[in-house]
Amino acid sequence: MQQRYLTGLALGTISLFSCCFSASLLKAADPIPARIEFNRDIRPILANNCFKCHGPDENKRESDLRLDLQDQALAKRDGQAAIVPGKPAQSALVARILAK
Repeated sequence: MQQRYLTGLALGTISLFSCCFSASLLKAADPIPARIEFNRDIRPILANNCFKCHGPDENKRESDLRLDLQDQALAKRDGQAAIVPGKPAQSALVARILAK
């Protein structure tokens, strides 16, 4: 009988912990901004993943495409822009990320 009580108590404790942990994760999430801004929302992603080859360091840049400057990231090159705001299907950057 005591073993069943401990098992039930352990399961109850685990369930309570799971609920509290899940609730804390939901509260910790940042709210989605009403408007996406390049410098606040996009630039940090590019800095962490793309600037090594497409950033400000002229010696490490592997192409003429600079993603650290908004006007160049949005400019058309060969008829297509790397980033087309609000139209990911038209963005060359998205197409290359999704390509196999």
